[in-house]
Amino acid sequence: MGHFDMPVSKMTPWLADRIIADHFIEDRRRASFLSRHFAAPGLLGGVDLATGENCPDIHLGTDGSAAFFLAHTLGPARIAVPPEVTTIAKDGARSERSSFFRTTTRHWDDSGNCPFIIVAIASGGLLAPSPAVVTASHALSEAGFRHAIERPVRPRVWHLWMFLEKPQDLREARRIAERMRSVLTLVGLSQSEFKLPIEEEQPSAVHLPYHFFYGDVLGCLHILDDDDQLIALNPNTIPVVSGTSLLPADQTLLDQSESLGEADGVARWVKFFGWWRGKFGARRVRAGEVVKAIDPTTCLPPGGPNWTTSPQAASIWLGRRLQALGGHHLGGHLIEANRSGNSTVFRLVRHDVPPTDRSG
Repeated sequence: MGHFDMPVSKMTPWLADRIIADHFIEDRRRASFLSRHFAAPGLLGGVDLATGENCPDIHLGTDGSAAFFLAHTLGPARIAVPPEVTTIAKDGARSERSSFFRTTTRHWDDSGNCPFIIVAIASGGLLAPSPAVVTASHALSEAGFRHAIERPVRPRVWHLWMFLEKPQDLREARRIAERMRSVLTLVGLSQSEFKLPIEEEQPSAVHLPYHFFYGDVLGCLHILDDDDQLIALNPNTIPVVSGTSLLPADQTLLDQSESLGEADGVARWVKFFGWWRGKFGARRVRAGEVVKAIDPTTCLPPGGPNWTTSPQAASIWLGRRLQALGGHHLGGHLIEANRSGNSTVFRLVRHDVPPTDRSG
C-alpha cells in the first residue's frame, strides 16, 4: 500500500488529484464522487475522531473539498495530516481544526436544496440484502428511480441512495419522495419496513459512504446482480438521475385533478379509470391501446383532441397526461408509468390494495 507524508492541507486540488490518481485510484474516484454530491455548505457534520467531540456543522474551505473527502476515504493510515476545516458547535462557537471525522450528512443544505434522496429499510442486521431490500430495489428500478444500495455501518437499517444530477429544492424533492413511497407501498412494503427521511421535518443525519475504517464490507455502494447479490459499484458508474425527469411534466393537470373545486374534471377522470379497470385490469398497456379500446361517447377524460377523428393525437395527449399523473393517487387509483423500449406503458391499480397480477 502506498504512503506519502505531504500534509493534504498544503495540496492544491489539482496536486491532490494527481497524487491520489497515481497511488490510490479507487479512493480518488470515491472522493471525487463524494465531493460532487456532499460539498455544499450545511450538509456535513460528524464526530472528531481525535477528541470524540460531536461537530454538528463542518464547513470546508474554498479549496478544501478535494482534500477533505480524500481524508474521509483514505484515513490516517495513508494521510499524515488531514485538511483544516471550520466546525460550528451547537452553541454557535466556531473553531478551526485539522482532524479526521466520522462524517455525517444532512438531507438538504443551507439553501434548502437536496442532492440525494434516501430510502431507509429495516433489515434485521443482515449482511446480505434482506427480502425487503431486494423488493424495494427492484420496484424502484422498474419505476425509473435508479439508485445505489449501501450496507451501512449499522446494518440493521440499509440505505438506498438516489443521487440527483442537480440538487432539487426541498419541495420538489419531497414530491419525488412521495412517488417513491407510492411505488414501495404498491409492492407490499409496510410503513414499518421503510422510511424516507426527507419527508420528516427534522430527519437524523446519516453517515457518509466510503469512510476509511468501514473497509469493503460496510459503507460501500452496490447494485444487485441477477441473483440478487451485491456487486460493488465503480464510483464512475454510480447512477445519477435527473430530478426533473422524476417529476410530473404537467403540474397544471395535477393541480386540477387534485382540487376539489374541479369536481367535474375529477369525476370524469375517476369514471375513465373505472372503465380502464374493467377493461384492462392490472395489465400494462400503452396509451394507443386505450384509445383504440374506448368508446368516445361514454367516459373520456377531460380535455384532449377528438378521439374519433384524431386517434393518434389522442394517444399522444393521453400518454403525456398519464405520465404527468404517474405515481399519484386519484379517486382511489394509482397510475404507474414505466419505460418500455421507445415508449411508455401504463398500469392502473387500486392504491389501497396490493397488486396480485404483475404480468403484462
